[in-house]
Amino acid sequence: MQTWYQRDEASESDDSESDLLRALVRQELFLHYQPVVDLKSGKIIGVEALLRWNHPEEGVQLPKDFLMIAEKGGAVSSIEEWILHTACKQNKKWQEEGLSPFVVSVNISAFPLIQADLV
Repeated sequence: MQTWYQRDEASESDDSESDLLRALVRQELFLHYQPVVDLKSGKIIGVEALLRWNHPEEGVQLPKDFLMIAEKGGAVSSIEEWILHTACKQNKKWQEEGLSPFVVSVNISAFPLIQADLV
C-alpha cells in the first residue's frame, strides 16, 4: 500500500516528465555551445553542446535538474535524439556560413550506444 507521500512523489514525477515532453514540443529546450580551445594555439577546435531547458516558470534549468526524471520516465531517448539532430543541424549551418568543420561533442547516455540505429 502506498502512503500519501509516495503518491505525491509519483504524481510529481509524472508531472515533471509531462513538462519535459511538452518542453520538446514547445521548443523550450536549447543547446548552449561551449568552445573547446587548443591551449597551444588558442584557437577554437570544437564545441561541446550542452543541454538547457528554458522553463517557463523557473527559468533556465541545467540537466542535473531534469535529466534524472527523463531517464526514469523514458523521455531521455526523445531528448537525446533532439540533441543529436539539433547539434548536427547547427554544425552544418556553421559550415554553410564559411566556418571550417570542427568537432561538436554531445553527451548522451549509454543506452543509445547499444541501439543499432544510433548512426
